[in-house]
Order: sequence, then C-alpha cells, then structure tokens
Amino acid sequence: MPDIIPDCGPIGGIYSGLMESHNEYNLVAPCDVPFITIELYIYLLKNINKNNAVIPSFNAEINPLCGIYSSKCLSLLQSLLLQNKYKMLRVIEELEAKIIPLNKDNFSFDKNIFTNINTPEDLSKLNNLK
Repeated sequence: MPDIIPDCGPIGGIYSGLMESHNEYNLVAPCDVPFITIELYIYLLKNINKNNAVIPSFNAEINPLCGIYSSKCLSLLQSLLLQNKYKMLRVIEELEAKIIPLNKDNFSFDKNIFTNINTPEDLSKLNNLK
C-alpha cells in the first residue's frame, strides 16, 4: 500500500499505517533493522501506560521507527505532515512520547539490535564483527 501522503519519509508511513489500523496501539518496525525482536515490543507494550507513543533508546540514540504508536497520534501526525514537518525527532517531541532507555539492567538484547542493513557492504561489515 502506498503512503496516503507520499514522499514524506517515515512519518508518512507511520501515518498511513495508523490510518489503516483498527487498533489503539500499533507496532512500528523498520524493514532494514533485522535484529529487532518481539521481546523488544513486549517490553515497550508493558511500558505504554496510556502514552501516545513508546520509543526505545540505546546508547543515547532514540530509535523512533522501532516503537509503539497510539491511534491518538493521527491528528498530530496529519498536522505535521500538512506543515511539511517530517523530522522524526520533532514528531517524538510533539507526541510527548515516552522514551525507554534500554540497558543491560532492564532488558536483555543483542548489542546489534538497532543495526541498519541497507547494502551488501553493511551486511558484510556486520558479518565481520561477529
């Protein structure tokens, strides 16, 4: 399915997905991050507490494309899209998303959980690190 408002980056995809969903909370997962796990999303869901969105961070880096978004976000996402404001960090700020820092004390995961694989070279580098 194409994005409802094309050429807007990830915010357009999240908006389109929420528009098609019939659920209050929706899992968002990027296609180029193969090491994310269902355990991550279970952990995020346990921390949703009626927030508009719950987003993980790791090593002080926010990962807004690996999150749980509420359908309550739709009007704000639409407003940002119509204003040509496409930056995901701005979206997270405007949504007042709950940021969940991941560390070895609260969540067990592979250090490569948020590694992007976009090219054969990326995959080769990752294989060499293991």
